Amino acid sequence: MTNIVGAQANARLQRPALLRRRYAAEIQGGHSMGLSAIAVRMILAGMSLLPFGCSRTDERVPVTSIQMENVAEAVRSYTAEFGGPPAGDSEAIIRALRGENPRGLRFLQSRTGEKAAELLDPWGTSYDVAVVAGASVRVRSAGPNRTLGDGDDREINERLERGAS
Repeated sequence: MTNIVGAQANARLQRPALLRRRYAAEIQGGHSMGLSAIAVRMILAGMSLLPFGCSRTDERVPVTSIQMENVAEAVRSYTAEFGGPPAGDSEAIIRALRGENPRGLRFLQSRTGEKAAELLDPWGTSYDVAVVAGASVRVRSAGPNRTLGDGDDREINERLERGAS
């Protein structure tokens, strides 16, 4: 029995060597071709991850939309709490939303580096916030070129619901 076990163990040890010798040419040729194919695939996969036609600006647009919605929601919350929207220009509205109001309530948080009266969009320009006819809030971003009033601006208009005070 020890001879059979020994023979089986010896066969197991020799099998990988036989396979290596038998397929050495295929493995060698396939190996170099495989590495080339893998390299090409990796390069193509990496290129597909590159943002062709995209820019950092494109990434900022969704952030801008979310921030503008947050500002509009803060104005709605202020309106519900005080029975009317904050008064004044954009800076006065932002200050009121950040706690400069009769009760000291904060509806909007400051971010690092922002002054109390400014709220910066992802391009570093202050949002323009206005209450229109006491019935809606308009929030505008100057967009990538940082100039209000041209084609790349972002803007939302939201209706305000008056709350009971």
